Parts: sequence; structure tokens; C-alpha cells
Amino acid sequence: MVVFQTAGVLAYDARVFPNGGPQNWVDFWDVKKFPGSRGLEALLGKHTIPLALLATGLAHQDIWPLTDEKLDRAFDKLNQMKSYVSKWWSAGGEPLFSRLPPPHGAGQLAYARRVAISASGRKLLRKRS
Repeated sequence: MVVFQTAGVLAYDARVFPNGGPQNWVDFWDVKKFPGSRGLEALLGKHTIPLALLATGLAHQDIWPLTDEKLDRAFDKLNQMKSYVSKWWSAGGEPLFSRLPPPHGAGQLAYARRVAISASGRKLLRKRS
């Protein structure tokens, strides 16, 4: 049997959020408490939809199976975030810089899976050799 697993990490730059950054997906969606543009994965909805459902407060164990009601709930949550997503990325190593005008842009990126918050647009995560 072959098992394939992936993992996502929510990380932030302590220089941008010196009092603590987003701790979960509800926080990630809280654009008032944690301002700045975000990056979310574009390839597979099966990765982004569960994050949106977690942001609604749905418990992890209640995500699957997906229902029409849960999909509607996830798309409503994604629509709330739409103007804050500066990049729908499709590769983990893809450089992401804010293309949104201030106040959502200004160089900040909030991490969604592989992209770190950056006040200056510098790459914060490095590939290990």
C-alpha cells in the first residue's frame, strides 16, 4: 500500500506581528486583527475548501464528507477573503509578492500553507538543502 500525505503550515513573520500572529484559520481570515494580503493555493479546492470551513468554526473532524451546505459555507467564506488574496499560487516554490494596493497590499503576505507573511516582500522560508 502506498500512502501519500501532505501538510500545511500557517506561519507568520514576528516582525510584522510582534504581539503574535494568526494561530489558526479563523485568525487567518480575521483581516482586521491581522491585516495584509494573503496567498492561497489555486490548484486543488480539496486543500483550500477545508481551510475555509475551518475558518467558519467547523471542527476538523466534521469537514468530510463534503455536502452542498458545507460547500456553500466554504465558498461564502472564500468570497469574504477574495479582496485580500494577492496571489492564488500553484507551486510551493512560487514567489509571492503583494500585488494589491494598500491597505491590503503594501508588501505583506500572510501565509497559507507555504507562503510567509512579509512586510518587505522578502522570501522568508528557505528550501533546505
